[in-house]
Amino acid sequence: MNTNNTLPATPVENALSQPARRLCEVVADIAFLAGAKRYHSGDSREDVQHFIEWAAEFERVHASTAWGTGEDDYLIAVEAFALAKMNA
Repeated sequence: MNTNNTLPATPVENALSQPARRLCEVVADIAFLAGAKRYHSGDSREDVQHFIEWAAEFERVHASTAWGTGEDDYLIAVEAFALAKMNA
């Protein structure tokens, strides 16, 4: 995300709100982890839908988390959350 006011916004920053960008980031992180763990249900469209639902749930659960300001580590949290969903 562009936080320097002197630089032009990127196409993603122009197209998406901050909550939408955060959701996209969580979806991407979950999908990356799923690929690394060779997770698949046999139906890729179902898997994508699950990743989106899981990301939205993760965002709801962590709506008040201030990542990077204490002991909360985003990557550890999203990995633990996603692995729990994949193993459910």
